[in-house]
Formats: sequence, structure tokens, C-alpha cells
Amino acid sequence: MSAHPALPATATTPVFIASEGRTYRYFTGTPEYAFGFGLSYSTFKYDPNISIGKGSSTRRIPKSTYLSEDPENFVNVSVTVTNTSQRAGGEIVELYATPSSLCPSPSTEPKQKLVGFQRCWIQSGQAQSVTIPINLQNLRRWDDPTHQYIIDPGTYVIYARSSSDTPDTQSASGRLTLAAE
Repeated sequence: MSAHPALPATATTPVFIASEGRTYRYFTGTPEYAFGFGLSYSTFKYDPNISIGKGSSTRRIPKSTYLSEDPENFVNVSVTVTNTSQRAGGEIVELYATPSSLCPSPSTEPKQKLVGFQRCWIQSGQAQSVTIPINLQNLRRWDDPTHQYIIDPGTYVIYARSSSDTPDTQSASGRLTLAAE
């Protein structure tokens, strides 16, 4: 329970997250169909290593948390996807961000957040590099005490996978560090 600014100091309101336990971001059980689930006649393998931006994987936190198209707020993430089946097929590469233990995000934050995706078409037996821009402002979270969006400094693990329930061991991953100004 926490005091609400519009109520007397003695009054309290419950602290809750409207989506807690209900969306892929907060659900801790096993969903019947995971976010990104789809049927295909093709199978795909993700190269375990991804490339995050050019040079260093450390970026400055954007000055504004309002979503904008400022190129300074974007970092490109590249992953190689191979079609391991006997036929050509389409795949939607999804990027998820997870705060690592080096990121002081509160425990109410989701275990993963979809931050980008792109559809690609790959011929049988072929590999394709897929580059997806991530807007760093998509890493923002709502901070109840200050009543505004904030972006926590720290290290985030970026996963490239085909759906939200793909095991980490079968996903491509890399680290992105956000530094405060």
C-alpha cells in the first residue's frame, strides 16, 4: 500500500499493475499460445551471436522519454537467421529486452519486453542477416513516485527469437548498456 497524492496522508491505495499476470510481459505461467506463436512448414535457426550497433554496445540514455524518430535514439540490432527446412518460408524475427541483474529495474517490471520485430523471407538452406532498429525509448517504464516515464541505466540483454516463449538457450542474445549522462 502507498499513499496517494490526492488523498489525505492517512489514506492508502493498493499498488497494482493493471496488466500483472495477464499479458506476455507479466504472465509467469505457461500460455497456451505464446506471443508470436505461428505455424509454418519451415524451420529456422538463429545464430547465437547478435550485433548491437556499431562499435561499443554502450549508449547514452535518451534525454527525452517521449517517443520520437530522432536517429540518436536508435540502435541497430543484427542477427543471422538460417532456414533449416526443405522449403522457403517466412519468419518474423522478434527482439525482446530483459533487464539484467546489472540493471536496477524494479521487480514490477516485466521479465521481457518486445522492442522490435521484422518479417523476412528466406529460401531453403539459406542464411540471411536481419537488421532491426530499436528505439531506446521503448525501454522506458512508468515511475509511480515521479509520475513520469524513466529509462533505467544499466545493462539489458537483447534476445532475438521467434516467439516470447522461445528458451533463452535457443535465442540469439547480446548485451546493451545504457549509461546516464
